[in-house]
Amino acid sequence: MKSRLSIALLLAAAALVVPAPSYAAACSSTTGVTVVVQFPDGHTESGCAPGNPSSGYHALNAAGFSTDLVTAGGGIGALCRIDGQPTNASCHSMPASNAYWAYFHAKRGGSWSYSNEGGGSYDPAPGSVEGWAFGAGTAPTTAPPAAVVSTPKPTPTKKPTATPTKAAAKPHATPTPTQTSTSTPGTTASATPTPTAKATPTGTSSPTPRSSASAGYTVVNRAAGMGEHDTPPRKNSGSGGLSWIWGVVLLAAVLAVAGVTALRRRRG
Repeated sequence: MKSRLSIALLLAAAALVVPAPSYAAACSSTTGVTVVVQFPDGHTESGCAPGNPSSGYHALNAAGFSTDLVTAGGGIGALCRIDGQPTNASCHSMPASNAYWAYFHAKRGGSWSYSNEGGGSYDPAPGSVEGWAFGAGTAPTTAPPAAVVSTPKPTPTKKPTATPTKAAAKPHATPTPTQTSTSTPGTTASATPTPTAKATPTGTSSPTPRSSASAGYTVVNRAAGMGEHDTPPRKNSGSGGLSWIWGVVLLAAVLAVAGVTALRRRRG
C-alpha cells in the first residue's frame, strides 16, 4: 500500500517538472536575427531566428522562445510571459511599469537601444539583435553578440593569357619616281640634227632646209628669250662659198682656153 502511494507521488512530481527549453546559439552569419532574453531571475538565453522574421514576436518564436500576450484590458497584445515567466503574471491586464518585458534593439557588437515600438509592429532587420529584459525597463546585462567576421573567399588566380606576337611588318619597296625631262619652251633646247649640205653644180646653191635650221634656231632663240616667230639674220651657207670657188675655177678654165686659142692663131 505504501509502495503504491510512493509511486503515485513520484509520478505527480514528474508531471510538475517542466522540461527546460532548448535554445539555439546566436546567429553565426549576417542573415537571421539574434534574440537575447534576460529572465526575471537574471539569467540570459540567446537564440537565432533564421531568415527575415516579420516582427519582434515572430523573431522570439523563431528563436525557440514561447510567448503569452495580454488578452484583456488596455494592454491587449502586450507581451505578458516568455517561456511562462514570470509565473505569477496575470495576462488579463497591462503589466505594471516596474515589472514588464522591456524591448531593445542593437547591432552586432553594438549597444542596446530602447524600442519605441512594440514587438508586434517592429520589423527587425536581418543581421540585427533583439533584446528582452523583465523588470523596470532596464536593458539586458548581457551585451549584444560580437559582429560576424566574414572570411574573404580566396580570389582565383587568373592564368596569364598568351598574347599573340604580331609579326613585324616587312618594309615594302617604294618605287622612286623617275624624273622625266620635259622640254619647256624657253628653258630646254632639244638637239635637232642638222642636215649636211650637198655639193651642187656651179652657180646653183642648195637652200638650207628651213625646218631644221628654223627649228634649231628657234630653240636657241627661245633659250635666249626671242619669240617663236622671230626671224634670225641669214648667214652665208657653206654651199654659197663652194659655188664661188667653182666660179673662179670655171673662169680660169675659160681664160686658159682663150689664151691657147689666141696663141695658136698667132703661130698659124
